[in-house]
Amino acid sequence: MVAASPFPSPRGSQVFIRELAEALARDGHVIHVVCYAVSPEWVPSEGVVVHPASRFRSGQYLYGPSFRRLGLDLLLLRELYRTVRRERIDLVHAHNYEAPLIAYGVRALTGAPVVYHAHNVMSDELPQYFGCRAARVAAQLAAWILDRTVPRWADAAIALSPRTEAWLRERGGRFGNLVVVPPGVTLEPADPEPPAEVLAPGKVIAYAGNLDPYQEVPLLLRAMVLVLRREPGARLVIVTHGPDTSVARAAEQLGVAQAVRVVVAQGFQEVRRWMRMAEVLVCPRRSWSGFPIKLLNYMAAGRPVIVGDGVASAVACSPLVRFPDGDPRGLAEAILGLFANRPEAAELGRKAREWVATRHAWCDIAARVTEVYDRVIQAGRVAQEPLRQCEKKLKKVPNWGLITRGGLSPDASRPTPE
Repeated sequence: MVAASPFPSPRGSQVFIRELAEALARDGHVIHVVCYAVSPEWVPSEGVVVHPASRFRSGQYLYGPSFRRLGLDLLLLRELYRTVRRERIDLVHAHNYEAPLIAYGVRALTGAPVVYHAHNVMSDELPQYFGCRAARVAAQLAAWILDRTVPRWADAAIALSPRTEAWLRERGGRFGNLVVVPPGVTLEPADPEPPAEVLAPGKVIAYAGNLDPYQEVPLLLRAMVLVLRREPGARLVIVTHGPDTSVARAAEQLGVAQAVRVVVAQGFQEVRRWMRMAEVLVCPRRSWSGFPIKLLNYMAAGRPVIVGDGVASAVACSPLVRFPDGDPRGLAEAILGLFANRPEAAELGRKAREWVATRHAWCDIAARVTEVYDRVIQAGRVAQEPLRQCEKKLKKVPNWGLITRGGLSPDASRPTPE
């Protein structure tokens, strides 16, 4: 596996990559993860070997588009090439967009087939990182090119949701080599229900995840303005993995700073405690192409979940409360509705946990990914068969034995057939 990021990382995509690697290792695969750097939080796992491209601390790496990442990508290319040659890798599984481009270069040098994992659609996400109009136009053009080339060049591609698969197919994805495999979730034993006195005074709403623009946390803050008019005791807890002052500034400008708390969690267990303490968990993003891993973690926590219509399509028919994308009033009404009916909210949380347990178990997801691997490797063997048959015929030609892998053998006295 190759990922243009530190490994592991508390962000959704990197959590998914780590848990997928560990699930495949439990099935008997040996997984070599090539990444920017190894995080101090990494606990060695049997069957998973990490190959960092650099020796810097993981906290030094930026997320999102940046020219400063180009040097890291060159180091990643070198490390992936070395790993494929040294470990005799059967297949490269590349995530997001930078990693498959790097993997295609290594494939040209080594012949190792590439499976591309589409975590998102670049046209849906990349322009949101830029405020300048010219930069957004340039980002849209770059995204248009990437979306129509990166999936097509892979030996096989995996989409996280049916909507992403349909979008890629419409724009030239390989029809026979593009499949949908959703992410899995690690379902830990259910915690005891928090005491009523913990929940009642605060009426806690929680968001857990990164604060990138596409997550639309400002939308949640605008909804809080409306919630507080009818529920002055409501509190919003934003649980993230790194310090960020933008949320505090936005909350102060909206006049809700006293009701908003930003928590920098030191690990997923702390995130999980906050999710279990909340009455409502919210995913405000409208970006439809990615699959928010937080959504599965929300449902696994057994709490009622509110999500925008665009994201909800990734988990169709699940017991979630939806609101119109980008509508703070609709989000506020959904929150207040769950506050007003606690028995219904508790039942939604229970059903959400049951739903995710039956559809997103890692053992099933790993088996489906293995099927993709098997098809790609078998297709490579079939493609190589004519070459092997040609080699058998050439071995019958006189003086064929004088040819070695390094060229002519030293005692060759005359030209050998090509």
